[in-house]
Amino acid sequence: MIRKHFKTINKTILQLTTAMEDKLPGQDIENITEMLENNEFGLALDILCTQIYEYDIKVDEQFYEDVKKVAEMMNIAKDSWEFIEEQVL
Repeated sequence: MIRKHFKTINKTILQLTTAMEDKLPGQDIENITEMLENNEFGLALDILCTQIYEYDIKVDEQFYEDVKKVAEMMNIAKDSWEFIEEQVL
């Protein structure tokens, strides 16, 4: 299933990461980018979601929907990402 959506998953997580460049520490952005470069999409998304939550960064509804869409494409359990719904403005 992931192979079918490989490019979309990579592109979406990269876009989500880019949107957080001015909000997350540079090291987190580097870690996410490195995971993407190594096709570790699940880890990249996990780092992104966890750090957004830990730093209490607010996101808009579209950001959350994009996280949801990509997580569902990868069949990632809701408890690994759904908690950032609390961060939606």
